[in-house]
Amino acid sequence: MKTLFAFFRLVRISNLLMIALSLSLFYYLILIPVHQDKLHSTLVPFTTFEFVLFILSVVFIAAAGNIINDYFDFELDREFKPERPLAQGLFSLDTTMYLHMGFALSGIALGYYLGWLVGYFSVGYIYIICSLLLYIYSSYLKKIPLVGNVAISALTGFVFVLLLIFEANFLRVIFLKKANMRSIS
Repeated sequence: MKTLFAFFRLVRISNLLMIALSLSLFYYLILIPVHQDKLHSTLVPFTTFEFVLFILSVVFIAAAGNIINDYFDFELDREFKPERPLAQGLFSLDTTMYLHMGFALSGIALGYYLGWLVGYFSVGYIYIICSLLLYIYSSYLKKIPLVGNVAISALTGFVFVLLLIFEANFLRVIFLKKANMRSIS
């Protein structure tokens, strides 16, 4: 049980739940009503299952970022934050790196899968770039005043842009299908 709580602290479960809640509210309270009110359509970019996969893909990438951040802060945390899971020795550095890779690769794989489902496979590259940026942030950028803050803030806000990228692709596909139907008739 202690290891489970330590794992939740390592991935910062409250932050991950906030990401999931924020994306859900944005999707269900803004995007879907726009489809219904402005586009006069009940079609949406994702089925419920696909949206859950989207949430998981983002949460996995964020968890990987949180883990790698603690990995690079290990020495500082031992001195200044000894209550952190790595500083307490609840996870080895090797285990932490494996967890990071597992979450990052799972998030990337889900991103590619979602891209394949919606006919926009190259969206998976965005997941790779975000994972790399989180790694670069943790290893280098956060040491540079203001640059690190701007980088992590941009990545935090980008989760909504990522959802809008899927939305834009969905609208493009719908528009092309309507155009093809008009040309056939």
